[in-house]
Amino acid sequence: MGQNSEFKMPEGGEFFVTDEISEAFDENGFILVRNLFKQHEIEKLKTFMETSNEVQKHSFERSDGLDRLVTFHDWITTNLDQVIYHTQTK
Repeated sequence: MGQNSEFKMPEGGEFFVTDEISEAFDENGFILVRNLFKQHEIEKLKTFMETSNEVQKHSFERSDGLDRLVTFHDWITTNLDQVIYHTQTK
């Protein structure tokens, strides 16, 4: 059975990547951390992603096959050599 990729931010604590979390990421290619951000932090991130000209330059839409569009923001950070994808459905 595969490694569970869902984790939760400890109450009043800090989130650290443990061996279990690292193994889950290696096996599944993602992790989900519930309650990692507070609601006001999520709103700030969402507003930035939806309104930033820099982000929009690297965005494209595709149909999800169910008459909805999925927007992909392909953000390449060359100095860190990593790609971060943020997706949302409209």
